[in-house]
Amino acid sequence: MSIKTTVANRTIFPSILTLLIVCTNSNLAFGDSSKPEISKAARVDQCVATRVLSANADTTVSTLFAECNQHVSAASDAVDTTTEERQVSEQSIARNRFTLLQHRPNYLLPVAYNFDAENTELIGPDGEQRAIDPTEFKFQISFKTLLWQDLLDTRANLYASYTNTSWWQAYNRDESSPFRETNHQPELFVDIPSDFSYAGWELANVRLGLSHQSNGRSGEFSRTWNRAFAELAFSNANNEIRIRPWSSLSNIKDNPDIEEFRGRFELAGTHQLGNHTLEWAGRHTLDNNNRGSIQLGWSFPVAGREDLQFFLQYFDGYGESLIDYDVKSRRLGLGFKLGG
Repeated sequence: MSIKTTVANRTIFPSILTLLIVCTNSNLAFGDSSKPEISKAARVDQCVATRVLSANADTTVSTLFAECNQHVSAASDAVDTTTEERQVSEQSIARNRFTLLQHRPNYLLPVAYNFDAENTELIGPDGEQRAIDPTEFKFQISFKTLLWQDLLDTRANLYASYTNTSWWQAYNRDESSPFRETNHQPELFVDIPSDFSYAGWELANVRLGLSHQSNGRSGEFSRTWNRAFAELAFSNANNEIRIRPWSSLSNIKDNPDIEEFRGRFELAGTHQLGNHTLEWAGRHTLDNNNRGSIQLGWSFPVAGREDLQFFLQYFDGYGESLIDYDVKSRRLGLGFKLGG
């Protein structure tokens, strides 16, 4: 097992933390697209509000209501899924310009303990090895915005997203509490709705896109890769399963073997058990190396609030962060999920 070194980034990002806190309040810049239930009447209203933007001048409101009532009824008869509800809500919210929607989970893990911290070194600006604290403050911010609704007069929608995941040595006072690693992941993708359903399951949507991921560093500590990906999302009333294969687009000079550790596809899902949410995600290399990772999560509302939840996360495998892509680690984190 190789030992990775990392330069301590001493720049604190207060604006990032502020942005993450703002994500919890849907009355500010961010839309809350995680409502647990949407009534049929509300879905019809949202459908009408969406279609009126692209309707012909001679189309009457009564015609729109009739079409939307038929569409919502047919969808409800086929399958009623949490994914469909979220998509309807997102499209309704996204009609407002500059609205930011939640993309991946937003969370704060003030206690994130690495059981294999000895496999990672912390190197200071002077190039000397520093003592690493196995307990870090891990957090993630993720949002998206709708760029083009009904792309080229189809049902597809074009989105742009950004995800920031950081590992902060917050309790390492001897080393001035540096940020050990920050990963940036902007994406551009098209969501294509689907009406296919079978045995209570729905193919909610197909997603095609481009992804860039890097740690924003240079020299020997630079980690970056570009990928094209496809994603299929299946769901029913209490479950969602996502299959996401990808392919590297360029020669990765900084980390040419990254796919041999971080994998070539991801299979992930969630299960709703009352007000508890169980989530899982696994990556694999699909070769004889048999490398990859698994991540598990459990969350439930704080005092009945859907926008603030207790969150427990466990990671086991390779590539939790880009700087440690070829290092196997186990981490247990405890904190809060924000925004549902």
